[in-house]
Parts: sequence; structure tokens; C-alpha cells
Amino acid sequence: MRLFDSVAICLCIYLIPTWIGSTTAFWFLSDIPVGMLSGTGPLPCEHIPGLLKSQRHVCLEQPEVMVSIGEGVRTGIEECQNQFRNSRWNCTTIQQEDQAGTSKLALKVGSREGAFVHAISSAGVVHSITRGCSSGDLTNCACDKKVTPAGVLQRDEKGNFSWTGCSDNVRYAVRFARKFVDVVEQQKLREEGEDLDSGGNNNAHHHTNDGGRALINLHNNRVGRKIVQESLVKQCKCHGVSGSCAARTCWMAIPSFRRTGDLLRKKFDVAEMVVMSSGSDGIHLRAMDRPRRKPLSTDLVYYEPSPDYCSTNYVTGSLGTGGRVCRLNSTGADSCEIMCCGRGYDTRRVERTRQCHCKFKWCCNVECEQCTETVDEQVSDINNLPQSEFPINVKHSHVVTCDNSFFNGSDNDCYLNTVVGPR
Repeated sequence: MRLFDSVAICLCIYLIPTWIGSTTAFWFLSDIPVGMLSGTGPLPCEHIPGLLKSQRHVCLEQPEVMVSIGEGVRTGIEECQNQFRNSRWNCTTIQQEDQAGTSKLALKVGSREGAFVHAISSAGVVHSITRGCSSGDLTNCACDKKVTPAGVLQRDEKGNFSWTGCSDNVRYAVRFARKFVDVVEQQKLREEGEDLDSGGNNNAHHHTNDGGRALINLHNNRVGRKIVQESLVKQCKCHGVSGSCAARTCWMAIPSFRRTGDLLRKKFDVAEMVVMSSGSDGIHLRAMDRPRRKPLSTDLVYYEPSPDYCSTNYVTGSLGTGGRVCRLNSTGADSCEIMCCGRGYDTRRVERTRQCHCKFKWCCNVECEQCTETVDEQVSDINNLPQSEFPINVKHSHVVTCDNSFFNGSDNDCYLNTVVGPR
């Protein structure tokens, strides 16, 4: 069977916040598994909805890069869920009953959460493409020999070292991601009468709400790319007899994506609310509380206040916190006082299985026993969560999926994970 004969429909994992619309249509690529490229047949680019002509051309010409883009989006969403795992909004995706195999990010407002989603997904694409260049998975790029001059002897706190001249090619990844990811927003600006220059600035004489949104989305996309580009770290390798470090060679490499997520989370906490101002030289983003100040190139920006995410609200896209696990003794966002929004909570007694009494066995394994413990767990009141609108699958500790009723009255029906939604 040809590899792509039956996968066209399965490429529609819909992780697009409604307020973003088709601007992140490349997110459909997040459902393309890496192993697909090992088979025969063309990548079904014509069946990926929302792509512009230039994006489809890239898809046909460089299918391996499209897989990197999909990996990057998945990485971004996973990191988003990690960063907000204990918050009312936890970057949850929900399964759509009317679209088999698809998911959707439940977010419909231009809030700081939307800004984070744009930035983290853009950063994920850059990170994934950079890794692909360094590993040799992508044929149109290699390591970057311009970042560090090869063979030049330098010195740091550990002594002398020389650059290998082969660093992670984040510059190529940034250029490619900007060209591919931003193209829809740029077209929207052109349709709104904008004239976007090559540096990402705009000249215009009029704009609409959609044009303003596109400007904000482009800004947050750039923030995500910039964070990755500026987080390169020096890595070194020792050379010498018997593992000695008689000589060191170093190169610049991107860190783990967790560091990118941590940096963007800090940006989220101080994100700037902006308004659009028009002038003779075009449209500009201005800080709402300081009209003369433009946001910095590393500031996340948004234009709508965040809802409280306490209750299910189909206008804002909030799923509510009903059914979420909370912590009695916590003073943070995962406390029952904050997570339950004053609705109260239920205490459930659940059994959890974990590894215990681990011993090292020569050579070279670690063997553990399985221990079962019974614990009390607090779960936010679920009465506010209409299940007919957002069908959510939930797992419990015995790897058995609960049905949509969540609980039917007994104390040990199922265990609710911290993140409500498909895992």
C-alpha cells in the first residue's frame, strides 16, 4: 500500500485558536509522523487545508521540512501544557466528535494566552528545524560555520579552546520559519492595505481589526523566534589521552526546549497590552498604559483581557476548571481556593501504583517493585462543565479511560489527571 493513500484525512489535527483563524494553518502538519517520509508516494500537500500557494510549493519541494514543522508545533503545544499545567488555563486541546482524529485548542480571545500560543509554536518550529539541520535530517541546510570562526584559539574560565566552526544553524531555521509561518499574516496585512517591508515593519494608511490582529500575531511570532535565536549556549568537547582535556573544541548550540518554554513563560507574566495607532508612517503597536512607548521586540503583546477560565464559556473558548485536580495545602495557582473558583471540591479516594524498593543489579539494571498506595485527592466541582459541548476523554491511574460522565457516584470509579483533556 502506498504510504499516503489513506492519511490525507488524518493530517487535520486542528490546534488553531478560533481568534487566530487560518493564520496558523501550518498546525495541521503537527499530525504527520516522522516515519511517514521513509515510505513511497508524495506528501499529500494538496489535502492540508489552509495552506497558501507558496506554502504548498514548499510542502511539495521540501517535504522533510514540513515534518520538522509538524514536530515543532507538537513540541510547542506540549511545552505550553507543561508550563500551564497547574493553572486555570492549561493549554488543553479537546477532541472533536465531528472531525475524526482532530483536536482543537479551546481559545477564542486575543489574550496573553493567545500571545503565548503564537510565540511557543513559532519557537517550536525554529527549534525543530535547527535540530533537523544539525542531525542531517534536512538536506537543504547544515551546521552554521559563520557563527564562530573555525580554528581560532580563545580562552575562557576553563582555559584555552578553539571553535569547531560548526554550530547549530538557527539562522537558517529562523529565516525559513519566518518565510513559511508568517506568510498568511503578511497576506492579510496586504489585503488590509498594508505594505510590509522585509524587516517585518509596516507602512499603511488605514487598517481594520483583522489587520491589527495580524500585526500582533506577527510580533508574537517574532518573539518566539528571537528567544530561540538568542538562547544559543556554548558547548565543548575535551580531547586528549585517556579522557584528559588537553584540548577543547567548542560550538554554539540551542538548549533544550524546556529553557525556551521557561523564558517565554516569564515573558507571559509581564506581557504588554497594546492598542493600534495610525500615523503618516503606518500602523504601530503602542502600550495601552503608555501610549508613547512601543513594545520591545522581546515583549509578548495582546489586545484583549483574559477571561477567568473558571466556567465553561463558548464565547471565549474557556473549558472551565470543573474536574481539575487541586491541592489543599498549596498557596499557588493549583490550590483548591484558586482552581475551584469558589465552587468547592469533591474528595475522592484513589489508588496509585508507583515503582518502589528499587535495587541496582549487576550489571547493569535497576529492578523495582510495584507499590500501591491509597490517597485522597481533591477535584474541582464539575457541575459547571456541560459535557455535550466539549467531549473530553479522561484517564485514571489504572490506564482505563473514564467515560464522559466522569463519576457516577462511587468513590473509586476513576482517577482524574491534573490536565483535563486528551493525553
